[in-house]
Amino acid sequence: MLTSTNEKLKRLRKLVHSANFRSTERAFVIEGPNAVEAMLRSDFNVEALFFSADLKQNHMLLLSQAYERGLAVFEVAPGTLESSLDLTNAQPLVAIAPIPDSKPLDLNGASPLLILDELRDPGNAGTIIRSAHATGVHSIVFLPGSVDPYNPKVVRSSAGSLFFTKCHTNLDRSECFSRLRELNTPTYFALASQDIQSDNTHVYTELDLASKVAMVIGNEAHGVSNETKALCDGGITIPTLDSLESLNASMAATVLLFACWRQRGLH
Repeated sequence: MLTSTNEKLKRLRKLVHSANFRSTERAFVIEGPNAVEAMLRSDFNVEALFFSADLKQNHMLLLSQAYERGLAVFEVAPGTLESSLDLTNAQPLVAIAPIPDSKPLDLNGASPLLILDELRDPGNAGTIIRSAHATGVHSIVFLPGSVDPYNPKVVRSSAGSLFFTKCHTNLDRSECFSRLRELNTPTYFALASQDIQSDNTHVYTELDLASKVAMVIGNEAHGVSNETKALCDGGITIPTLDSLESLNASMAATVLLFACWRQRGLH
């Protein structure tokens, strides 16, 4: 039974609290039975699974599934995961998984590409990943300055959808948009209807979103950066009442993603 002084748990703690350590180790942490269950349903590789000695009986099936997959499983002294990792989950069950290697952008028209431009809030990022999964979007680009998609708060708020979505983190702005031009992919940046300053902005219902397309969601406070806007083909907006300042970033992304899905036939 592992205690708080065990080297495996010390590494686990560092993976939770340090983005630089996650990047160096190319690994991240998955918390809680629901997330672990989603991970086991996916084709994600898993390095190790840790469970508290006082784990409730109704979660033991997950351990059985982990053993069946040949995963390394470690029992931890009661209370150790909660205290050392500051977990909020009442039934501590934690896994470590390798961060997948990023692959080149491959847009075949089957689903839109979502680009996050300096989006900082973990809750927003996790919700966007969840909406992308719900609408069949396979790839999300996190441009430099955006939150780490493998931050534990992002992983938690994605509710398991992270394991079914590719998150690209190794592309800078110029490389990303150069690749999109090579793929002849029109790109639109989201902005509030009150911020329209150009004729080259389209209401989302007026665009062909069933074909190959990329959409950019910007920073929660400042929107899409001017540098990114200059690389896009135009703006895309969601009409709202004038009395509303703007939609939350994850809400706007969700509306646009479901609009794409509807135009593609909801499949």
